[in-house]
Amino acid sequence: MTHEEIRELIRTNGFETEALSCIEELSELQKEITKAMRNKNGDRYAESNIDDMIYEIADVLITIDILKLLFHIHDNEIDYEIHFKEKRIKERYLSKKD
Repeated sequence: MTHEEIRELIRTNGFETEALSCIEELSELQKEITKAMRNKNGDRYAESNIDDMIYEIADVLITIDILKLLFHIHDNEIDYEIHFKEKRIKERYLSKKD
């Protein structure tokens, strides 16, 4: 969806409706992750719900675009935080290896 299409969606449905929809989509992904963990077989997670997982991840990615517009968050702000957090994760990982 383009930014303009998302803006129109927000204008049509309203902030609260779109915010609640985002919460619902995140919850649905959480449910699929839980299913995969519950059906774990040894070191492998269940692949039986992989299509559902893909479907829910796609919904969440769309949701993230909606959230960015709802809260006026720019990609460069998120990119900065991703870079910062990835660096911190790498540092923690490397410190555990030593």
